[in-house]
Amino acid sequence: MPVGDIVEVSDETISGADDVMKAAFGHMVEAQLTHDLRDGAYMLDERVVLQARGVVGYGALSRAIIRYGDNKEVAIAALAPLAVSPSVQREGIGFALAQTLISAWQENGNGAVIVLGHPPFYRRLGFSASLAERHLISPFPEAGDAFMLSDPAGVLCEITGGHVEFPAPFGVGVPRQKEKSA
Repeated sequence: MPVGDIVEVSDETISGADDVMKAAFGHMVEAQLTHDLRDGAYMLDERVVLQARGVVGYGALSRAIIRYGDNKEVAIAALAPLAVSPSVQREGIGFALAQTLISAWQENGNGAVIVLGHPPFYRRLGFSASLAERHLISPFPEAGDAFMLSDPAGVLCEITGGHVEFPAPFGVGVPRQKEKSA
């Protein structure tokens, strides 16, 4: 079954994307997060899936940073949120949407992507909890195997103990303040 047309978010599709997130998650927290990320210019890519009935899927990549060593950093992407209308879940829409976002990011010479999500689903997209554990310190210690990394180009291969910093709207892993000298 075809998933529909995967297109970039536009002013005309934002409301439909919000509706999908509310239906998929049962609240508007993720929709508000996307608005805050968009307003703060943290979005790297946003796509929706369009079918005859309208928007049925939404996915986004936002900026994140890995800090490591002596003030070194590397830019990565965070895949969040990814939502599909409950009435069309398990039809391959989320997989196709995530694959499109990740491929576009990595084919443009960019690197790693992190996600916090359902391990069986995201492993099919090349994400690995053990890879994340090898290179990163999770800002979600209670997440266990749900915190995963995809890094097919090996951008993070020399990094261990990298600290993940998300944009402020995520409310976790935000940039540390530099201590003031006395």
